[in-house]
Amino acid sequence: MVCTVGVIKMGMSSVAGIAKSYFSTLVNQRTGKVHAGALVVQLGVPFAIGAACLFIDPLVFSPSNAIVGISIVSALLCAMATMLFQTRVSLRNSKEAGEDRFVTEKDLKLIDELFSAVLWAILFGLVTVLLMVALEWMGACRFGDGFGRLSSALQIALIGHFVFVIGVILKRLNRVYELVAMHNR
Repeated sequence: MVCTVGVIKMGMSSVAGIAKSYFSTLVNQRTGKVHAGALVVQLGVPFAIGAACLFIDPLVFSPSNAIVGISIVSALLCAMATMLFQTRVSLRNSKEAGEDRFVTEKDLKLIDELFSAVLWAILFGLVTVLLMVALEWMGACRFGDGFGRLSSALQIALIGHFVFVIGVILKRLNRVYELVAMHNR
């Protein structure tokens, strides 16, 4: 690990590239600039809901069901990532060999963006589950004190972002299916 200008570079163990890759896909396709609306939905809405929970006081006393649900979805996304990887390699090979003239560079980019979203969901799901387990172990979920309320709000915000990322994945998966499987332009 090397620390330069307050930033820790972790080399091979850094997952910052996954986050960067995912958030770089949240752009306006016409202008190529960051899509502010997408960022608001992806980050602003979940954390606004989490912040609101500080005041309306819904407490997460036992995050066990959320932990299980997020873990299952993340595990299924690992299988999806494997299939996307194989699909991308196959389409690239077909395109380079001149066998598939229907698949365009934009189609391949869409698959790459879907892959980035899947990797982000897996990583974010893992981090969310680890945080929820840690909060449960620390007893933060048992009491309605300030720490319990804050931990509940954080968990709700993280779950919200995870759900929105799954929505992005489903939307892109549908579009890839339309383009590649159905040849529907």
